[in-house]
Amino acid sequence: MSARATKTPTTWDSLFFFTPEQKVVRFLVSSKETTYSLRVLVSKLKGVRGLGGIQGLEKTLEKLEESGIVSFIDNRRGVRIQDEHPTVAVSRRLWGMCEIEGLAQQLQSLSSKGILLGAQPGDIQLYVVTEQPDEVRKVVEQFPLGKLVSLKTHRREEFDALAKKDPKFHALATLGHLLWGSSW
Repeated sequence: MSARATKTPTTWDSLFFFTPEQKVVRFLVSSKETTYSLRVLVSKLKGVRGLGGIQGLEKTLEKLEESGIVSFIDNRRGVRIQDEHPTVAVSRRLWGMCEIEGLAQQLQSLSSKGILLGAQPGDIQLYVVTEQPDEVRKVVEQFPLGKLVSLKTHRREEFDALAKKDPKFHALATLGHLLWGSSW
């Protein structure tokens, strides 16, 4: 008998946050804190394979500092994420997509469109076009990370009239990231 290795399914998280450096960025953009001591960071990231302990973390943070994503503080004993950096904004959206990947899969059968409007630590903004808004809300509430999701729903006819009735929200939805459904 031969042992058969089971292949783990590919997830958005495994695609977007694969390397130790990417996993450090993922942690930084997912946390509500903006400033970290190196000691705290190394303890939070001790499970990251290939990081290389405190020395590896410092090298990674130096690379991130060179790119402008973080800056060192307190005589290099701490680090601060640069929220205004475009990479941080994109990484937060990718993090948000990864956090709700399972939820997105559940909601596809209940809706015609799902759009990630934005993602900040503790608040993933999701817009869903559905004829079953109560069922969608129930699925979101039962999702393990559902408390992170700020949900807005519209029925199809409301969605079709959105450009005239609420042009500001329509613009936000147009700029959001389509997770499922047809594009505009």
